[in-house]
Amino acid sequence: MAENQRKYAENDSRFKSSKVLKELLEKSKQNKEKNEREIQDKYCLRGAEWGVGDCSTVGMTDQEKEDFITELRKRVGE
Repeated sequence: MAENQRKYAENDSRFKSSKVLKELLEKSKQNKEKNEREIQDKYCLRGAEWGVGDCSTVGMTDQEKEDFITELRKRVGE
C-alpha cells in the first residue's frame, strides 16, 4: 500500500511539473483574461448605447459618441 502511495506521489509530481500542464494552465489564464475583457467591452457598449454607467456618452459630441460606439462595436465583434 505504501508502495502505491509513493508511486502516486511520484506520478503527481511529474504531472504537476510537466511542460504540457504548464502550457495548458498558461493558455487557460490567457483565455480567462481575454474572456473577461470581452464581457467588459459588451457591457461598456450597452452602457454607451443607453447613456448609463462607466461608459456613458453623456457630455460627448454626437461625433465623439458615434466614434466611441463604433470602436466598441469593433472590439465586441458587432
